[in-house]
Amino acid sequence: MALFTGEQLDNFALVAFLRSLSNSNNLSASSSDEDEILYINVAYDKALTHYTYHNDRTGKDVVMGTVEITDREKLLRLLTLLSNTDYRYIIMDVRFERGYEALQQGLDTALFRQIQQMRDIVIATHPGVVPMTDMLDSVTAYNDYYSTITATNFVRYNYIHRGRPTMPLVAYEELTGNTITPHAAGLFYTSDAHLCHKSLFLGFDKAGTGRDSEQRLGHDILSVDNAQDRLQKAAKDKIVVIGDFDNDLHDTYAGRHSGGKLLATALRALERHKHYVNWWLVLLLFGLYSTLTYSMYSDKRWFEYVPLLRDMHFPLAKFFLSFIGYSAVLLLCAFLLALLFDIYITFFVPSLWLSVLSSYITYKRQ
Repeated sequence: MALFTGEQLDNFALVAFLRSLSNSNNLSASSSDEDEILYINVAYDKALTHYTYHNDRTGKDVVMGTVEITDREKLLRLLTLLSNTDYRYIIMDVRFERGYEALQQGLDTALFRQIQQMRDIVIATHPGVVPMTDMLDSVTAYNDYYSTITATNFVRYNYIHRGRPTMPLVAYEELTGNTITPHAAGLFYTSDAHLCHKSLFLGFDKAGTGRDSEQRLGHDILSVDNAQDRLQKAAKDKIVVIGDFDNDLHDTYAGRHSGGKLLATALRALERHKHYVNWWLVLLLFGLYSTLTYSMYSDKRWFEYVPLLRDMHFPLAKFFLSFIGYSAVLLLCAFLLALLFDIYITFFVPSLWLSVLSSYITYKRQ
């Protein structure tokens, strides 16, 4: 199953980048997604507060300086308005970390009580973050994504992080009643009686920024006349994503995308069952790798049909040419699958292993 889950070195981003050069629609750029998601940008709604460091040794709080936080009073007003709308779900990519309390006495408590009264909401946190309060424990989840040693920027979204469901999975479970369940100590996963992946590569087109459906909290929502009626119309039956879409940016192969955009795209992928194992793909890959494996036992490798290369006597060069051949075949298949069916497969590691096996078989036959 490693070939299908991608829990190893992979080059999905290259395939997706090639795919994004075409004008075909992708997961995050479809008009239906923009119609079903409301992005609320809090980048311009900041307030000053004191950052307080708690010294565990002395038990005292030390004020370290002044920092900016998302305006808690505006968040409270927003959530109060949203509580009277027919929104579908709220993904709140705003953290409430100890040491960043609002200066206004009682404001944080009022905000947290409002959050507790909200239905269908999840709040962001990170491993190692000490929460400001335990009032929000039931609605907080990780929002960390998955990376590898070859790709430290955004590559895959990991729906289970450190044994806990991340924000999109929590939302998916509350919206549909389904989740991702580990079996045999995480050897495989199921969702709604389907074998599935616990992490997923998300496709991005360069045009799929989500900015067309974005509203600024203070300017577009709180400062307008008939704010309640307008927000009801904007949020009705939509997933509401609240976050900083100007500063909380992550590098991807298709440019920089906000954390809120990644979360929304990860949730939409779950709702479209992109995490289900595609058995037609399994059969296709089985046939493809069986054919490539059978080709190892042919009398000649592909480069031996080229006059300039057939008499080469450098084993390392032959290995490199063999790797190029397998990579070209698998890259073409990966690109066609991504372009036609929005399915992504890895090709780097399989090409490397096929080259090693091919070189070994050739050596044993000499």
